[in-house]
Amino acid sequence: MFNCFKCAFLDLLEKPWLIFIIIAFIFGSIILFLTPKYEVPDDIAHLYRVCEVADGVFYNKYPADKTHYDKILNIIVPRDESNFHLASRNSPIMYFAPAIALKFFSLFTQNDNILYYICRFANLLVYILFCTFAIKITPVFKYQFLFISLLPMALFEGMSFSADSFNNGFAFLFFAFLFKLIFDKKEVTKKDFFILIVFSIIGAFCKGLIYPTFLLFFLPKLNLDSKSHNKYIYIFSLILLSSLISFIWMSINYKNLNPNIVAINNIFYIIKEPFHVLKLLLYTTIENYHFYLKGVIGILGILAIHLPSYIYNSVLLIFISMFFVFYEKTKIKMKITALLIFVLFYFIIQYVQLIYWNSIDTNIIQGFQGRYLLSMMPLCFLFMPCCKLSLSSKFKNLYKFFIIFFLIFILSLSCSIIYEYYYI
Repeated sequence: MFNCFKCAFLDLLEKPWLIFIIIAFIFGSIILFLTPKYEVPDDIAHLYRVCEVADGVFYNKYPADKTHYDKILNIIVPRDESNFHLASRNSPIMYFAPAIALKFFSLFTQNDNILYYICRFANLLVYILFCTFAIKITPVFKYQFLFISLLPMALFEGMSFSADSFNNGFAFLFFAFLFKLIFDKKEVTKKDFFILIVFSIIGAFCKGLIYPTFLLFFLPKLNLDSKSHNKYIYIFSLILLSSLISFIWMSINYKNLNPNIVAINNIFYIIKEPFHVLKLLLYTTIENYHFYLKGVIGILGILAIHLPSYIYNSVLLIFISMFFVFYEKTKIKMKITALLIFVLFYFIIQYVQLIYWNSIDTNIIQGFQGRYLLSMMPLCFLFMPCCKLSLSSKFKNLYKFFIIFFLIFILSLSCSIIYEYYYI
């Protein structure tokens, strides 16, 4: 009996996607119901966008009128029909799951509370689906994917109306598919390349999630039955396509900006004083490092619920240690490229915050949240320091068990803190 249980448990450790489904479904559902309505950053704005998509409004050329679903959901803050809301610029792709759920279940009930939580649950299911496939198909970094997908912040965003639910889950799946091609295949087939095209187009609409495409340079040879066998022509074309779609979508949409800021003045200032701005950005990074770290791991509610300090430090240490226990060989060129992509897009996001949200005489750039980095975390897998250690399979299994236990612990603690914050 004991041996059967031991074999079943060891078999489960080799299938981390099943572990993810169980933990994510249980704790995602608990967090979903423990977190009251509107207690997620910009929740009302995202809910407006869900209502618009459910009503067939996919593009907000002008501020969308109050929809049929606004009334059904009885949103606490009435829509300002004379202005854009914060999620107006977001692609409808990221809201299809809750929008479809809202459209379908509103045929059976008009109870706003029931519909609200059903739509949250729809987003959670899509997040779980994306992450499950990501963990299953990637040939490398399986437990690293499991770890970041179950961070309190990732799961909190995953169960919310936020576009980050779809954005993060899809990013993990996109990276996992690239890792499968890079580490597990000798050539890219026509089917693989078609999937890459679809992923790149969807990614372009997901808050400009184009950074995975820069790893295309590490693909094996392309077998596309084409006269041209130069893979770099296809790769550059795909990156260009994704970048162009992302640029066009952002340029024709509403800009989320501080009404007291003149963006064009900030742009000219950045051009005029590039080194001063770079110094400002570096100072901001150093000053806000711990705040960003906490944002990646978990600042819940409306950025008001913090976990104990030892949790943040422990998560960081365990995350780093995983690359020594579960060693994966990556080429130095890939490490450098991944690091450069991460830094580049981090800088871009900070520059955008400076242009649209900060005055040019600011001492520190405001507006950037650590959770914005979640979708880029798989890049860290590639450039993290690591070395191959002679560790037994028994030790690795014990470490896998420790990671699972630790994730359950921090998620249980998160649920307890959420309950205490809102209900005691």
